[in-house]
Amino acid sequence: MMHEKMKFIIRDEIENIHNKFTNDLKRFDDKFVRITQAIDVHNINKQIEKKANKESVSNDFGNHEFKISTLDRNIIRMAQDFETF
Repeated sequence: MMHEKMKFIIRDEIENIHNKFTNDLKRFDDKFVRITQAIDVHNINKQIEKKANKESVSNDFGNHEFKISTLDRNIIRMAQDFETF
């Protein structure tokens, strides 16, 4: 009889430990999933690629300045042509 009672006590304790361990493991897994989603390296790299590159912006700005000055010179020449026409 004492032997059976010990078996039930041990079984209950092992079940409690197992349940606690399973719950802790699930919480850890949930946290890990949230952290992994927050640190989505692929998405971060995509966002970085979308951001303006300082050198690229500087080059584009230089190209735009060149185009504007070329257009300005052309307009001045056209105006001079009209004056002499």
